[in-house]
Amino acid sequence: MQQEGGTHVKQTSSLDSIEELLGHALAQFGTPSGGNVPVTGIPLISWQLEGAVKNMLQRKDRWLAAVPAFQDVQNWVEVHWDTGRQTQPPADTVSTGDEWGNQGEVQLDALTATCKLLLAAAGHGVETAATYAMEFAAHGMIKVHSFYLLKGALVSNAILLDDYCTLLPYQEALQKINADPSIRDTNFNSGWPTDPVGDVCALEVKSFERRGLEANDFKRHVSTLLQPVPTMARFEHGIPIPRLVDILGLVWGKGLHIFGNTHFTPGPVAATLPFFHTTRPLSSCTSQILLPILASRRTSTQRPINNAELIELIGKYATLPEQTQRVLNLALRRLRDSTERMEHEDKVIDVCIALEALFMGEGEDWNQRKITSRRGSWYFADSHPEREQTRDLIKAFYDHRSDIVHGNTQDNLTPEEKERRVTQLADVENVVRACLKTMISEGQPQDWEESMDPKSIRHAPPRAETEIPSVKSESLSWSVTEQKEIDRTLEAVWKPEIDNAPPPLPDAVSGSHHGIDAKAIERFRQQGTPYVISVPIRLYMAHPKWPKQDGDPVDERTKYYCEKDVERHLRRWQKAADEKKIYQFELPLEDPTMYLPEAFDMWRKILQQGEQS
Repeated sequence: MQQEGGTHVKQTSSLDSIEELLGHALAQFGTPSGGNVPVTGIPLISWQLEGAVKNMLQRKDRWLAAVPAFQDVQNWVEVHWDTGRQTQPPADTVSTGDEWGNQGEVQLDALTATCKLLLAAAGHGVETAATYAMEFAAHGMIKVHSFYLLKGALVSNAILLDDYCTLLPYQEALQKINADPSIRDTNFNSGWPTDPVGDVCALEVKSFERRGLEANDFKRHVSTLLQPVPTMARFEHGIPIPRLVDILGLVWGKGLHIFGNTHFTPGPVAATLPFFHTTRPLSSCTSQILLPILASRRTSTQRPINNAELIELIGKYATLPEQTQRVLNLALRRLRDSTERMEHEDKVIDVCIALEALFMGEGEDWNQRKITSRRGSWYFADSHPEREQTRDLIKAFYDHRSDIVHGNTQDNLTPEEKERRVTQLADVENVVRACLKTMISEGQPQDWEESMDPKSIRHAPPRAETEIPSVKSESLSWSVTEQKEIDRTLEAVWKPEIDNAPPPLPDAVSGSHHGIDAKAIERFRQQGTPYVISVPIRLYMAHPKWPKQDGDPVDERTKYYCEKDVERHLRRWQKAADEKKIYQFELPLEDPTMYLPEAFDMWRKILQQGEQS
């Protein structure tokens, strides 16, 4: 309470009044009548706070009478930090059901808590202290930060998954941790690489803990993306594994491994709340393992994160029966592990185990090749031709797996054969990934009887094509109708050139030239030799989803999937020309930003070079 002349007046004690109250109190500490009051310059590292507060209380006779606004702050504390009050946890969080034993902490009395709150405002700023004070008043919970270090993907910019979960570049996460004395000074992050590391990022998670005064009176609330999982799947190498990480890898197309983690209450939060020991190591932990070295590039693809799909899959996973979760968890882990293996043979074994987890039941340990190819093709396919193709793919994959487990050497394979094996593995991974997503959404089939019919597919046609859900992991962008329109439009760019080209001379051979050579093109014209100029920009310009005017917005998802469409049609274009023995002048596919509308004029000039006579 304060008047202009220093007289005491009543202040409001609404929830959001604490910033104003703290400001008044700190201002009075600086008045001449207050004297030299030990509020500013106090070290606020957690284990020094208790001493700082006691020192302030011991000297309260020197300043309490001169700081009447202190009583307003204390009144606010008594009203809003009463342990008997009813509060609600933050919205969009769920209880983990954790009970961590004797985690009770003695809440400070109102006088002591008010001194601590003032110290926090002096050391960290009035606005910061007020924000955390109001947050605790609203929810009665301590905000805890966790960083999970992930191996398997490189993040260049922060990606917000929801209000409580963010993917960060590794170095940014390390800077955040090192910037907080409460975590830095306890060496929780010792052993973490300080230099830039490849294929590593961090998942920053904000959770909320209510710590009561009694033993076992402990509750944690986390983001809905961090739904609780079965106990046996909760830990790996001593590190708690959020289900979010595995499903994020499924949606993103990367296998993500947690190799280190730390949990702590940020210094300003700990300094504000009415407990002395909110950062005690009892409630914090860390674990590290050596970073694995990748011997070969991953075959899986890093797609833009589809947040809507991620949120849906996490929610669906949490509602599945525990036994189904266990089965799908095995497939998730093996699919993830396959992306981390250094040897091709190990990748094949992991993917085989994932296939069998999805498509074989308990006791069905006979003829895995027949069962998985039949059930997998039935579950995966949207059409009869696709089922036949998928069945043949899985059978051939099992033949390859058989060669591996029986020790047949792969050393005598040609480079082309080795490349086919890599492509085959990627195609089977795609089947596993797509089916995993669908089983998380729908659960495993009650029985596989329909799969016994070689002509049956799971979607039970006839059915309108637009109603068929896209289950392919590379078809998350456009609907069936949109994709058909895109394919028709892009095909119209190149197919007429191939169809209308004159037949090749009897002794003609196919060939290609990287780049556009106007002189060579003119020579081909004079000789009557058919040729095509296959350039990505023509496909980008025609793509219905690609921006057409300078400044039109384009997000990462659009860039990624337009590039996939262009890449696919560019291959078809070049393959068709090769089969018809039409000489090709090719331009390589560049980063999508090379084909934005502002570069159209430049590309038109390049194309005109090929049209000059």
